[in-house]
Amino acid sequence: MEPIVMNTTEFGNLSAASWACYSPLNATFCLRHSTVTALAIITLLLVFYKLFFFHYRRHSLWHQYLIFYAAGLECILLFIHWILVAKIELAFVALFLKSVQALTVVYFYCSLAAHQLRHEKTFIWVFVPVLGLIFLYFIAALIYALSTTAPDHSECYDISWIQFASGEIALSLVFLLAGVQITRKINSIRMSSSSRRSQKMGLWAMITAFFASSICAVTVDVFALTNPNTDCERILGEQLGGGDTARYIIVRIFRYLLPIWAMIFVFKVPEKTREMSTDHEEPHVDVPYRPVNDYYGSVSALPGSTPTDETRGLLHNNTPPPNGSFTQFPPSFQSPVAGR
Repeated sequence: MEPIVMNTTEFGNLSAASWACYSPLNATFCLRHSTVTALAIITLLLVFYKLFFFHYRRHSLWHQYLIFYAAGLECILLFIHWILVAKIELAFVALFLKSVQALTVVYFYCSLAAHQLRHEKTFIWVFVPVLGLIFLYFIAALIYALSTTAPDHSECYDISWIQFASGEIALSLVFLLAGVQITRKINSIRMSSSSRRSQKMGLWAMITAFFASSICAVTVDVFALTNPNTDCERILGEQLGGGDTARYIIVRIFRYLLPIWAMIFVFKVPEKTREMSTDHEEPHVDVPYRPVNDYYGSVSALPGSTPTDETRGLLHNNTPPPNGSFTQFPPSFQSPVAGR
């Protein structure tokens, strides 16, 4: 079928869903845009659910607040962009917020890997500057994208898309390196098989989601840049065929929503702590951080870790186990599950 091209002089900045659903009705266009918008709204509600319980239960991990606030704002921008206003600038800002989430996740897991390997100085002097440079790169890419936006009919050829995708690939590689080191440490520590499996599943689910998202973005952007004579509607799946509709939905899910779904799955809502108990119960006392030989505490900081009764008591009393010693991780890196 012939591609449908939006007449920007007639519809202004209205999104494809707005004019296709109402003036006049185009069922295929309306369905595909409404589907991705509905997924963005559902994702936004799940993010709000996480943030509500993070605040209500006084969650102590700052990185998870930053991740989900950025994810919530990204979902709002995607909703506006997909169903209300077809402004490419909104998509670029959403990509920047996605990059902030990825940077925060990678920073957290790289810090865990550094503590486990006792390479804190390497983390401070190597990884932190590298992540800082990547963050500055994303800021520069956003500024360039907002100042040199392409016309609506050629937006898929904008070089800013591949700039963001390249940064995402670089972050995914750093995340992969940290994931390999963390997995080695998990395998070398004595714990229940269910806890080990849960930790590794959460870690690699996150890595897989970010890698799949970045590869999808690079594939689409490279194809667009290397096929300048192909219509943007064909590249972006904005034709009327069933295959085009499926490609349109899948690309947007992988590029924008899949990493958020992975973070919602991995970062659990913290359980009720002693600080929120009734007044007649004794208050919770934070145990001071006392580093010793092993790094049990750093592994317990991973999402999905569930200490046994023995190890939970050892962590609370800050005393070494019978057959070795451990380190209680600093409170800023404690996970909600490990701190139950």
